[in-house]
Amino acid sequence: MQVPIRRLRSIVEAALLTAFSLAALAATVRVTLVPPPSPGRPVAIVFAPWTDAASALKRVADAGGRLVSYGGMPFVTVAIADDANYAERAFAAGAWFVLDPAIIEACLRASEASRS
Repeated sequence: MQVPIRRLRSIVEAALLTAFSLAALAATVRVTLVPPPSPGRPVAIVFAPWTDAASALKRVADAGGRLVSYGGMPFVTVAIADDANYAERAFAAGAWFVLDPAIIEACLRASEASRS
């Protein structure tokens, strides 16, 4: 009976370590990749993958941004705002990440290159 309990404990510990590591990575990415506030410059806004294009557009507008384009997926948008607090409002509207659009473009290029 001791062996299954030890194995279960190891599985739970591995799952918790994995979850903590992913959360730490997401927090690090969210903090370090947010572009500095620069009114009038585009930013890429990444919402949850299940966000459709209409919902993403509404969230961008509700946060005070103007949609420039979609970033290859309906839940990734590129928007421009006229004030420095747009990233904070985008996060409040449900954004997972607010990034420099060049990062999204680089990811899309790498993805396309791996497919060909």
